[in-house]
Amino acid sequence: MSIKVAVASTDGIVVNSHFGMAESFYIYEIDGDKVRCADRRAIDEEAKGCACGDADDHNKKLLKKIETIKDCKYVVISRIGVGAENLLSEYDIKSYEIPGFIEESLNQLISYVKLDDLFNLY
Repeated sequence: MSIKVAVASTDGIVVNSHFGMAESFYIYEIDGDKVRCADRRAIDEEAKGCACGDADDHNKKLLKKIETIKDCKYVVISRIGVGAENLLSEYDIKSYEIPGFIEESLNQLISYVKLDDLFNLY
């Protein structure tokens, strides 16, 4: 069974975007140890940028981003705020701050998930 991971990247090479500022997500499918890039999803214009100072507008932008990746189980970003992390968890999406080359970041994610699964057996 494969899982989908949204990766916040400006270039498809490195994880280098803050969740709230991401303009696109690369969608990876992981099946066991096999990893492949399946899609690139651009963020709707209305959801781009920061709505600093206006909490309602900020949450609307975050929710639009989440809507774009709601079929993913994980999101890998360079940084994420507590509010965005909490909203993602409401959609059962786990976030991981793993900046670096995408391939290396996804390998780290696979290791984290395997460890998490191991500890949840007990």
